Amino acid sequence: MRTAGVEFSGAAENIAYGYPTGTAVLTAWLNSPGHRGNIENCALTEHGVGFEGTHWTHLFITP
Repeated sequence: MRTAGVEFSGAAENIAYGYPTGTAVLTAWLNSPGHRGNIENCALTEHGVGFEGTHWTHLFITP
């Protein structure tokens, strides 16, 4: 993210491979304590999702 010029004071990411739909990957992340923790972390106030084929990335930041 820093290479892309994104400025942040805190960050986290969820990554996954092989899930055919957004619903499938979100369900998997919500069923994983670590990934769910990133999703529910109120200190991380901005987020974005990247998708290519069956590769998924969900980035979270605190500006």
